[in-house]
Amino acid sequence: MHPANRHNANFVYEDNTLRYILTPEGRALPDGNGGFEYQYFLKDHLGNTRVTFDQTGTVLQEDSYYPFGMAQSGFAYQSGTSYKNKYLYNGEELQDDFGLGWYDYHARFYDPALEHWYVVDPKAELVRRWNQLSNFIQESISTDEDKNKE
Repeated sequence: MHPANRHNANFVYEDNTLRYILTPEGRALPDGNGGFEYQYFLKDHLGNTRVTFDQTGTVLQEDSYYPFGMAQSGFAYQSGTSYKNKYLYNGEELQDDFGLGWYDYHARFYDPALEHWYVVDPKAELVRRWNQLSNFIQESISTDEDKNKE
């Protein structure tokens, strides 16, 4: 059974015990002695976390992705750390409960294996040109050939 996780802004608790604090550069984990162990997230140009390393420069975790966010398992690395970094694709939290592997985008969940959102955007009715299950405005595609047809 999974421990109960709770988020309070950037503070993440597990069974009512502070597990870590998220920062813009990574996270700080309590070390048990009143201090913190700092871990940093090295991200690519899309905001995907590629490498997690500690304050001494030791690589703790390395992640690679297919174009729509599914993890490339053959190119991943994780050291013997006790708490895996789950803030991966686009910097969003991977929800691995029940083996689903969905990313939590706060308003809805995204499945990288199917490249699909599982709920309608709660504000979709505000912009009618949006496809409710995507992130993009629906634009009609036209070419010069279409303009020349009569």
